Amino acid sequence: MPERRQPGPRSRLVEALRRWERENIFAADLLEEIRKSSDFSGPDRALVTATLNGVIRRRLTLDWLIDRFSSRRPPSRTGFARQILRLSLFHLIYLDTIPPHAVLHQAGELARGRTSRGERSYVNGLLRSFLRAEGDLPFPPPADRAAHLSVVHSHPRWLVERWGKLRGWEEAEKICRAGNLPPPVFARCNLLRSGVGELEEAWDREGVAREPVPGREDVFRITPGRGLAALESFRSGRFLIQDISTLRPVDLLEPAPGERIADFCAAPGGKTAYIAQKMEDRGRLLASDPAPARLKKLRETVKRCGAGGVIIRRIDLLRARKTGGTGSWDGVLLDIPCSNTGVLRRRVDARWRIGYDDLLRLAEQGRALLEAAAGRVRPGGRIVYSTCSLEPEENGEVVKKFIRQRPDYSLEAEESGLPGERGGDGYYAARLRKKS
Repeated sequence: MPERRQPGPRSRLVEALRRWERENIFAADLLEEIRKSSDFSGPDRALVTATLNGVIRRRLTLDWLIDRFSSRRPPSRTGFARQILRLSLFHLIYLDTIPPHAVLHQAGELARGRTSRGERSYVNGLLRSFLRAEGDLPFPPPADRAAHLSVVHSHPRWLVERWGKLRGWEEAEKICRAGNLPPPVFARCNLLRSGVGELEEAWDREGVAREPVPGREDVFRITPGRGLAALESFRSGRFLIQDISTLRPVDLLEPAPGERIADFCAAPGGKTAYIAQKMEDRGRLLASDPAPARLKKLRETVKRCGAGGVIIRRIDLLRARKTGGTGSWDGVLLDIPCSNTGVLRRRVDARWRIGYDDLLRLAEQGRALLEAAAGRVRPGGRIVYSTCSLEPEENGEVVKKFIRQRPDYSLEAEESGLPGERGGDGYYAARLRKKS
C-alpha cells in the first residue's frame, strides 16, 4: 500500500480551527497536538503557530469582514467554509509573504472535499470581492470609538468600552494593539545552576541571539529562532523562559535566605524557582497548587532548576485547614487565578472566554484566597497578592476591601504595568504587611 501522506500545514490549520470552535479546546493545546503529530519544517511550524494564534486573536475582525462581503447568508461559525475564509483573509490582511493568487488557490484546495460545490463557489467569490475592495474595508467609523476599536483590533466590545471608560480611549487603543502583537521571549538566568557569563558562553555555542534587558543583568530578550526547549542550556536548568512582569511580584516579596516562604498558587513554577534563587535555596520554601496536572509541571520546573529545598504539596487554599504551620510563614506569594486581561497576547483565546460576570467571580475568589492566606502569616510577615489582570475589581478593590476588614494588615507597596510597558505583560502586585 502507498504511504499515507501527512496533511499539509493549511489542512491541519483548518481542522484545528474547526475543533477550536466546536470542542472548546485551548489554542495552546491544539498547537501542542500539531507539533507532536507532525514533522513540519521550521518555516511550516512557524506558519502554523502564527496563523492559528493570529486567526483566533483576529476572529472578530475576520468574521466582521466575512459577514459584510457575503453575497448570501454567511456560513456557520463552526463549519469548514468559515474556517477557510478566516484563514484566507488572515493571510491576505496580516501576512504579506503569501501572494493573493496563492491564497485563492489554497482556499480552493482546502474547500475541495470539505464543502459543497455551492460553498466552494461562495468562498471563491467572497475572497475575490474582498480583493476588489483594495483595502477599503467596511469597518465602523472612528467616531464610534468602542465599535471601531473592537472590530479593528478584535477585542470584545464590552471589554473595549470598559477600558475606554476606565482609562481613556488612547490607552484603551494601546492595550488593544498590544494584545495582538506576538509576545516577546524573555529568558532569566537561573543562578542556582549557572552564572550569567557561563550561560552567555553556552548560548554563543548554541547560536542563541539575545539582547540584555535594561536594569537586569540576569534577564535577556531572546530573538525568535530555534526551539529553546531543545537546547542543552535549557534542559540543564541554566535558564527559564519567563516574562519580566512575572519577576516583579517576587521582587516585591523580597524573600531572603533562611526564611519560611510559601507560594500558594505556584504552578507552573517560574516564580517558585525565582524565590528559591533569591533564598539561595536555604530556608523553607513551600510550593503548592490545587490541580494535579499543574503540580506535575511545577515538579518538573523545580527539579530542572536545581531548587532542591522546595517542598511541593497539593493544597487547595480555600479548603485546607492547615498548610504546614498556620501563622508561621515569613512571606506568602499569592499569584491568583484571574481574567488574564494583561496577557491576552500570550493567551490568544482568553478574550473570547471571559465576561463581566467572570471578573466579579474571580475577584471574589481572589478575596477569599487572600483571607485564607492571611491567617498563615506570622506577625510582622507579609503577603504579596498579584494577578496578570488589568481590572480594578480583581486588583486594587480586592486589596482595599481586605484592608478594611483586616485592621491587622496594612498596604505597604503597590504597583502595576500595562501590556507592552518595558516589553513586559500587564500585571498587578501589592505587598501587605501583618502588624507585629
